[in-house]
Amino acid sequence: MQQLAGTKTPVGHGITTVRPSIDFETYSEAGLHLDFKKGYFRPLLSGKKGISIAGAWAYSCHPSTEVISIAYDLKEGTGPRLWLPDMPIPEDLFAHVRAGGILSAFNSFFEFCIWRNVCAARMNWPDLPLEQLRDTQAKCMAFSLPGELGKAGAAIGADVEKNKDGKALIQKFSVPRKPTKADGSLRTRVTDDPEAAHRFYQYNIDDIRTEDSISALVPDLSPEELELWILDQNINARGCRVDRDALEAFSALLPQFEAKYNAILSHITGGEVKGAKEVKAMAEFVTRAGYPCDSVAKPNVVEALDDHSIPPIARQVLEIRQRLAQSSVAKIPTILHTLTADNRARGMFAYYGAHTGRFAGRGAQPQNFPATGPDVWRCPHCTFVYGRPDVRCCGMTEDLPPTEWTPEAVECVVQLAERRDLKHLETYYPDPFAAIAGCLRGMFIAEDEKDLIDSDYSAIEAVVIACLAGEQWRVDVFNGHGKIYEMSAAKITGIPFEEFMRHKEETGEHHPARKKIGKVAELASAYQGGIGAWKQFGADKFMNDAEIQANIKRWRQDSPMITKFWYELESCAIGATQNKGVCYDYRYIRFYSDDKCLYCILPSGRKITYHSPVVSPKMMPWGKVKNSLSYMGWKDNTWRRIDTYGGRLAENVTQAVSRDIFTFAMVNLENAGYPIVLHTHDQITCEVPKDFGSIEEFEKIMSHRPAWCTDWPIRAAGGWRGKRYRKD
Repeated sequence: MQQLAGTKTPVGHGITTVRPSIDFETYSEAGLHLDFKKGYFRPLLSGKKGISIAGAWAYSCHPSTEVISIAYDLKEGTGPRLWLPDMPIPEDLFAHVRAGGILSAFNSFFEFCIWRNVCAARMNWPDLPLEQLRDTQAKCMAFSLPGELGKAGAAIGADVEKNKDGKALIQKFSVPRKPTKADGSLRTRVTDDPEAAHRFYQYNIDDIRTEDSISALVPDLSPEELELWILDQNINARGCRVDRDALEAFSALLPQFEAKYNAILSHITGGEVKGAKEVKAMAEFVTRAGYPCDSVAKPNVVEALDDHSIPPIARQVLEIRQRLAQSSVAKIPTILHTLTADNRARGMFAYYGAHTGRFAGRGAQPQNFPATGPDVWRCPHCTFVYGRPDVRCCGMTEDLPPTEWTPEAVECVVQLAERRDLKHLETYYPDPFAAIAGCLRGMFIAEDEKDLIDSDYSAIEAVVIACLAGEQWRVDVFNGHGKIYEMSAAKITGIPFEEFMRHKEETGEHHPARKKIGKVAELASAYQGGIGAWKQFGADKFMNDAEIQANIKRWRQDSPMITKFWYELESCAIGATQNKGVCYDYRYIRFYSDDKCLYCILPSGRKITYHSPVVSPKMMPWGKVKNSLSYMGWKDNTWRRIDTYGGRLAENVTQAVSRDIFTFAMVNLENAGYPIVLHTHDQITCEVPKDFGSIEEFEKIMSHRPAWCTDWPIRAAGGWRGKRYRKD
């Protein structure tokens, strides 16, 4: 017997509520273009198709997008039903929505976009506010399950599996077809194959049954997380304006740049490698040139270019490969294809994109843009910013000191790019790819008569782990001067802290040990990192393995409470796994387990879930057998068993607690009238009228902390206000 809407059942660490559900099946040519020479639709970007190129919002706004069918179940006892466009309007569904009823879907942002931009805009349907949606995918992610419907169902053991015919049926009816000699049509309509259409409709109904089956096994979002998820949906729907003209100018320069360097590549290899995409030929050429090379994937290229013994010709080839493979610049077409008529990019953030609750990026992924560009030179006479010291528009020739990349440099590169002439840009910026990459953040802009206002937290993870662990000297540093790299280096090396300050004051430069020792130590050691972690942050450029190991030992001796934190967390997690129902705690963190999961309870009350935890003996690298904890989780696109340990648990906890502080600020800013348009793990950007608010008020709101950490030295600082997005 079907459970009725509103029925609540205990599950996991909470309850699950039966909700009316809905699922759309659609057709669209979004993300594709008709190649008239070949006579069929092709993707706008290689390696992607349709909605994965356009994103849900632009997909729903495309003029070709239409609804094929809707499956919905209002959970009032009559079961699921199907609506087709040739049927009378679904009055029961409309009445439910008009009455403020909730609808659940898996990845409900898609359903929202289709309802708003297709059904309401073109078919006169009633509005469906975001607040009336609930998302089974969001529940799954918050419960540490995969974000794909079929994989989430398999992981949780749902009793209704996703219809395996769905992929083929979607390919048949939801996207254009490739014509044949026998059939030249570009689309298969449901009327063309009634039998397959019937299976397609059944797939539509099966999807909501699968979603309902999964939802019944996954706890609802807590009230706090539901509020945050609704905020996330509004941020995704709001989007951020993009400087389309500048992006299109940059896009026009990219093929010129590629053609130039592919020609150079072909010339220096004697025609053996005609382009940077000929990866196999390139690897073979580099090998014949005297440097063994199995692959020209990014990590291999970086490693090879760090090797001083690489032959000059091999280095030149790999430098071209690296230059043409810059992923940040490759995002330009991606951003352009997600824009709609109002030039706003939407759907850029994924709620609970990581196990710890952090957001992930989608589409343009502004979190991954370069923070800066190349060094520049600013002329005091013409005030133009140049990418080289020897060229000036004004004709002046005096020597100028280089400066770091600035927002003014972005405006200058945009101005130069307007000609869409690579040679013109290279006259002033000899590395145009680096210059364009430095401009990418600045492609997000405020609307007319509005500003972007922004600030970020200073070293939030370093502050959080110090407070969680009780490492008081570190807390004192953050309550005072905040120079953790210098203080860490001073403790490790024995060089007085005052010497670091004196060196900076006298020379204008940081003491060498700050970067070589202090910065590497802080980035690599907080989560139990060893020699390998130090090398990832460049320690092997300054010291050998023995020296690295000695510095690791000194760091741990100087941070005994953080070191203890790792082992106490591991002990608590193992103890809770072995003794179900018993709570183990250390300082702010608690662990307990039930028959299915291990839960880590954060100071906020939010929980990190570890499925199917197992404690088993494991031989360690140093030859000792000890108890080791593992759990089932989503990694490398697979539901698999994952080993964990104290340092990794400390990382999970630190990132999760930092996230809770960050999202507390997000909600407070929205409630204070600062609409968020962009955010990273520690930075929030809002779009406000020019006469609204201030940086001081903005940072005061961000610095207001939850009740459980009011005495922690968490501060927002270095804010800015302006037209273009930037990283200060």
